[in-house]
Amino acid sequence: MAKAPGAFAIVTNANIKAEIGRHDLTNQQIADASGSSVDTIRRRRAGESAWTLDEIEAIGLLVGVLPDELVRGDRSLRVPPKPAQT
Repeated sequence: MAKAPGAFAIVTNANIKAEIGRHDLTNQQIADASGSSVDTIRRRRAGESAWTLDEIEAIGLLVGVLPDELVRGDRSLRVPPKPAQT
């Protein structure tokens, strides 16, 4: 039986999912930025496993927030978003 995620993981995942949705990011974009596989990103987004610090940092760079904001939801920590690569 899998261990249920803790409150920290649930809040972090909800914040990350919200930012991913606001910026319409694909699993491929997140995988490319973080160095993780697309399948790993799919599992993270589904809440099947916890985000790593490297992934949180990469997503923060993509959406223009500090990792703290993704973890705590503190909206005062805005930074300019990284330009999308085409």
